[in-house]
Amino acid sequence: MFVVRVGVALLAHPHLIGTAVRQAATLVPHKWWASGTRLPFPRDDYMKFRATTLSGNPNEEPSAHDVIVYLEWCRSMRALPSR
Repeated sequence: MFVVRVGVALLAHPHLIGTAVRQAATLVPHKWWASGTRLPFPRDDYMKFRATTLSGNPNEEPSAHDVIVYLEWCRSMRALPSR
């Protein structure tokens, strides 16, 4: 399962756990509980877009390594000075 693989990968990168939580909260759709889903996952169209930009295949699931690289990038972007 994707979430488990990413969770295991995060154990090797504990400095990214805060970034992962922040990004997960950012990607949760507004009023997700009203959509009838039990868990707050990002919208399918967004995930397909991200998969397409990553691999060219909208149905390909990113690897745990891909997620770690993405979280490193998110963390580095937050460290930039704001204008």
